[in-house]
Amino acid sequence: MTMGCRGSARAALLSWIFAAAAPGVYGQPGDTPWPGYQHDLEHTGRSQYATNGLVRPQWQFATGDLITHGPALGAAGTIYFGSNDHRIYAINPDGTQQWSYLAGHSISTVPAIAADGTIYVPSQDDYLYALNPDGTLQWRFQFNGPAYSSVSIGPDGTLYFGDGRDSLYALYPDGSMKWVLSLADNCPPLFQFCPIESTPAIGKDGTLYIGSDDFNVYAVNPDGTLQWSVPTGSCVTASAAVGTDGTIYIGSWDFNLYAINPDGTPQWTYRTGNRVFSTVALGGDGGLYVGGGDFDGNGVVYALNPDGSTRWTFPTGYLAISASPAIDANGVLYLGAQDNDFYILNPDGSLRQRFITPDVISGNAALGDNVVYFGGFDGTLHALAGEAAADRRVQSQTR
Repeated sequence: MTMGCRGSARAALLSWIFAAAAPGVYGQPGDTPWPGYQHDLEHTGRSQYATNGLVRPQWQFATGDLITHGPALGAAGTIYFGSNDHRIYAINPDGTQQWSYLAGHSISTVPAIAADGTIYVPSQDDYLYALNPDGTLQWRFQFNGPAYSSVSIGPDGTLYFGDGRDSLYALYPDGSMKWVLSLADNCPPLFQFCPIESTPAIGKDGTLYIGSDDFNVYAVNPDGTLQWSVPTGSCVTASAAVGTDGTIYIGSWDFNLYAINPDGTPQWTYRTGNRVFSTVALGGDGGLYVGGGDFDGNGVVYALNPDGSTRWTFPTGYLAISASPAIDANGVLYLGAQDNDFYILNPDGSLRQRFITPDVISGNAALGDNVVYFGGFDGTLHALAGEAAADRRVQSQTR
């Protein structure tokens, strides 16, 4: 028996790469440039900021191991991210370290920042950490199995995330349990567990949308009751994105991208050339952008129209893209790839810039005001800045 997709087909993929009080207002999502996974509760991946002209390296910050997921940005410009060296980092906008917190295992999630500055980070040591803005521990909550699902903070301050077995959790901001929903009923017979690796997306009405290793996409009410489920042909480790009309977009390991109506009925399906790990980014012009691959195992960025037709495609190097695109205010796309390169694409799909890094980039980028941050398997957080702000020489900081 295996532990779900991560213990079966995903292991083969990774081998290619690695040879209760009611909540108050204080718990709400932070009003920051990039407060958590894919920027907002709907996971649009779309920023209100843009970069000026061409960008160039501003600084680098080295950690002790791989950085597999992207950063979040605080109100004062602080960059928060985790590393496989078991540490959660807070970095100043100039690339110097503010603090680090040692967890019990690797960090494979994106931090979530609340309105009061609290930073929520699930770890592979089976704990969700709530850290104060100064890096001290506020509380920790133990769950089942290592975490690959980041926290989403609901409008009322509720914390939502999935665990490494089969459960979706809702916690109050003080760390007490609100509810837990097991999604084990549909787990395939040969799977010991069906982890939830997808980060919950939250619609305007508070409905949670989340994928599972049990091959299904779920809609869950804010009270923890199941609204509907939609089966796919394989594991759903990607996170959902929710459009302005309520359409849910999510990819699966069955090579398909699904568009689902808010009532759970299918809208359309788009066939890609490989497993879809990436979350769909939603452009202001209605465009849908997602990383993926072709049948030969190379990376492809897909741009679709709202009806599911192809707008354009952009090929990258070897291995399907697992990172999700970030979109700036001008419609420019930013994403890293498993060919070690970081790509910046114009809205029409033409290459604007490309940066070569020493290793795989699997995590999503975060966009600030005229600056872009991303981490890589080289263990380094990279900062790229637009022309007006990139006048400082490149720095290299170590922990």
